[in-house]
Amino acid sequence: MIAVVVIVGFAGFTWYLVTKAGGGENNSIEWARLMAIFASIEAIAFAAIGWLLGTNIEKQRSAGTERDLAVAKNDLSVSNSEREKARNAMERMRAEGIELRGMLRPLAQGGGAEADGGPLAIREILAWADRAFTPASS
Repeated sequence: MIAVVVIVGFAGFTWYLVTKAGGGENNSIEWARLMAIFASIEAIAFAAIGWLLGTNIEKQRSAGTERDLAVAKNDLSVSNSEREKARNAMERMRAEGIELRGMLRPLAQGGGAEADGGPLAIREILAWADRAFTPASS
């Protein structure tokens, strides 16, 4: 608000100088004083303009940063959701593997080394299932 008042005041003072210059009075001491005042007001006005522009630019940058943050949070929630889905799928697979081991164990008890799908092949599958579905010890 203050910056706007300063800019309007600068414009008014500039208008005053323009109309005074057209009046035909040539008092050089008065003009020297007016020009010194004009230079001071001009510096303050340009500082106000810079402040206004800087504020607007900073607001735009801040809005862009907030947008980027919202996108990042969304991406994080999506990846957390996907990680949770993967964890649930892994737990289901582990439960199914444990169930498979339970079904294979009685079949592997049938002794002998028959080829082509006999108890030996079942024991090999059971050994693999034990390795694959037993949690690693720390």
